[in-house]
Amino acid sequence: MAKRQGEDPDALHRKAQTAILSELAGGNDDAFELMLSVRPYDVRGHFTPDVALLEVAAAALGLACPPGSERLEYDG
Repeated sequence: MAKRQGEDPDALHRKAQTAILSELAGGNDDAFELMLSVRPYDVRGHFTPDVALLEVAAAALGLACPPGSERLEYDG
């Protein structure tokens, strides 16, 4: 495994997002397990993978409900 402290934060961010999307594609939709899948990319004070997870979620909502379309309804 590469030394994370010297790695570019943007590269860590992309790797974390890739890990999240890979887990989702594999059928894993448990948020806690998704966070465990990105733990190797966690470098406190440099990059935290929870931001990557939130950005993936925000992008998914943006794609599911583009501007001008009907609002998503909350189910449950």
